[in-house]
Amino acid sequence: MLELKKICLILYCLFSIQASLAAELPVLGDSTSGIISLEEEYQIGQIWLSNARAHTKLIYDPMLNDYLEHLVYRLAAHSELKTPRLTVLVLDQESINAFAVPGGVIGINVGLLLYAESEAELSAVLSHEIAHLSQRHFARSLAESQNTQRISFAALLASIAIAATQGADPGLAAIASTQAFAVQSSLEFSRQNEQEADRLGMNTLAASGMDPYAMPRLFQKMKDASNIPEFLLTHPVTESRIADANNKAAQFPPAPLSQEDLEYQLIRTRTLIMLSKASHKDDIRRFAAALSDINAPTSNTIYRYGLANAYIKAQSSQEALKILQSLRQQDPTRIDYIITEAEALLISHQYVAASTLLQQALAMNPNNYVLSVYEAKSLLRNHQAAQAVSLLETQLAKQPNNIYLWRLLADASSAAHHNISAYQAQAEILFLLNQHNQAIEQLKYALNLAKNNYQLSAKIALRIEEIKQYKKNLAQF
Repeated sequence: MLELKKICLILYCLFSIQASLAAELPVLGDSTSGIISLEEEYQIGQIWLSNARAHTKLIYDPMLNDYLEHLVYRLAAHSELKTPRLTVLVLDQESINAFAVPGGVIGINVGLLLYAESEAELSAVLSHEIAHLSQRHFARSLAESQNTQRISFAALLASIAIAATQGADPGLAAIASTQAFAVQSSLEFSRQNEQEADRLGMNTLAASGMDPYAMPRLFQKMKDASNIPEFLLTHPVTESRIADANNKAAQFPPAPLSQEDLEYQLIRTRTLIMLSKASHKDDIRRFAAALSDINAPTSNTIYRYGLANAYIKAQSSQEALKILQSLRQQDPTRIDYIITEAEALLISHQYVAASTLLQQALAMNPNNYVLSVYEAKSLLRNHQAAQAVSLLETQLAKQPNNIYLWRLLADASSAAHHNISAYQAQAEILFLLNQHNQAIEQLKYALNLAKNNYQLSAKIALRIEEIKQYKKNLAQF
């Protein structure tokens, strides 16, 4: 019983981590010795995900999240990661960092996105983290350590907890330390692990058609920074490491010459405005001034887009719409422009116009995630909640672990007076937050309302049993 209480406290350590500390979590890696199985890694990742969703400040911006998820999967397709099950989280932290958690979780501090000046530089860090996962470095370090006996799942959780409790409550950290004594010496990656991640990450960059020199270039920028980025604290960069990276990059043929990746720059600019702490007037003034000094067509496009976003943030929709409609004349199918124009229409209460614009785009891009989310928002604001429910349910069939979608569905179901659906959505939100008993309670409310509908009742009862079984399976680790 005492051990169970300790494990609960260890998990509490995970619940209470701050995002900046979460970024220092270790990466679990590959092992054929049986010290930790792939399924155990996956379960660790799911537990970490639940705690991060509940207790870490995350960014749920459909455009940003969708872009990063596609980028990570594009890179993973050219890596040594076999059959990846990846989840991407964006942490609302301006510190420069990215990290990987067992079970295929990639965490990205939004500060990295603002620091990396190109998609290739961002991809250099992401490819490095994917390499840590593909090589299962943490598990390999366990296998090679002096303590070669079977490490329990609880001890592995504890080893992650101790890495996350730096500066937290001393009592909780001490318990984590006690439980993790057998593995805490393996928390840091070796120099060999880092070199391997650099090498394989660079292979991934080159195979993805990106400039391999982006890796040493970004490392050098980080090393030269006045404030040491968090990434360097967990992945130390030395002059010799930068030199090695440059030497490795020279072994690849030159990357194809291309213009700066416009998609990345648009997402980056939008994110910069979203996070800006300056006044609306200052943001508008800054982008307007940049436009008057920039003559390059691509830069001109980026600054115009930035200015439109600054106007939207200032609730000046008409000024934003003028810019966005001009941008769409040049590139009418670019989803970034369509979504941002829809945002401008929504803040000016032009719900029908927003919906029309989004429906036209969906006709060309059926079931597109970002377009569907904004169409659902448009329908909801235009008192067409039932249609929004249908649209969101279609998306959730493809992304059942998307908590952002479940929250939208809970709102839409309530607005449509679909009480059973609202309870079900709330249950899934609680399940994803690791609150299993509360999730079951919500499903029981739904079951009571659905008692006269045999098929729906059976579906809800089955979900209750699935969650109960999930709890039992979790307790066995």
